[in-house]
Amino acid sequence: MKSTFFITALSLYASIACSQHKPKLENKVDQSSPRFPVAFIAEINTPKSHISIRYRPLIQTIGEKYLVLPLENSKDVYWGFNYAEKLDVKLYNKDIARKILTLVSITPSSVTSLGMEARFKDSEGVEYLKQLSDNIAPGLIPLYEIEAAKLAYLNKIIWAKKRLFKVHSGKLVRKIGVYEPVKVVNVIASEESYTPVRLTLKTVKGETGTFDVDISGTNTNNAGSDLEIVQNRTFKEVFYTDNPRLQYHLSPAMWKIIEKGQIYLGIPSAAVRVLKGEPNTINTTTTYYGIHEQWVYGNNEYYYFENGKLTVVQN
Repeated sequence: MKSTFFITALSLYASIACSQHKPKLENKVDQSSPRFPVAFIAEINTPKSHISIRYRPLIQTIGEKYLVLPLENSKDVYWGFNYAEKLDVKLYNKDIARKILTLVSITPSSVTSLGMEARFKDSEGVEYLKQLSDNIAPGLIPLYEIEAAKLAYLNKIIWAKKRLFKVHSGKLVRKIGVYEPVKVVNVIASEESYTPVRLTLKTVKGETGTFDVDISGTNTNNAGSDLEIVQNRTFKEVFYTDNPRLQYHLSPAMWKIIEKGQIYLGIPSAAVRVLKGEPNTINTTTTYYGIHEQWVYGNNEYYYFENGKLTVVQN
């Protein structure tokens, strides 16, 4: 049985929500936004089409190049990774770490009766066999992801949805603010195949930091991971590619509530969408008294709205 929690709204928040209005969109940064130099103002306030790098199963990447990540301990052996012609020879960092391999084929495993394996080839024609796990090749990063991320995000401004990473300037370190704009100044391969892309980010104040992220889900295990893990790994769950203050017509007072990351009864549905993202399902009922909506999220979360205002949260 699901338990229903009614969040008591403070009168302050209720009054703010009730006075919510939709201001006319103007070509200037909202006063509640961090102040950027003049050179950045146009880009921050220019709506951009959503950029999406699509997921591809491993078999669709045949012919593409992969980077072999080094093992943390140089004395460790690569699991399920062998020379194609010398299956009894173990591979160490010195043999294959940081090599660029081309994916040649995916076939039933020559080692186990149920699994699959991928055949790779290096620049000298030496071939390797990698045993797959859940149809991915752990420890290898598709270089397409890095190049695609460069084309999509390098030198672009993006907005943080969550306070997940830190930036620094000298000895000063702080967590990035919610909905704070940052510029992508570098894109490289990370050290983990489940978050293959490392973004170097720069704030308006010149602070810098890095964040490793899964761009598309290609050759990562994030699709089968716990929801909370996915939300902290995947690009679309961590960043906006458009200024959220231009996407959602909310007052400066409401943005201050949103930036606290908390949900109160009485706030408009647009504010919940900013905080929670798009629901999996929206069930709408129209009656004599108005429009009733039920928003369904993962982990059995339900949000109920009366005429656009949040009335009940159930989880």
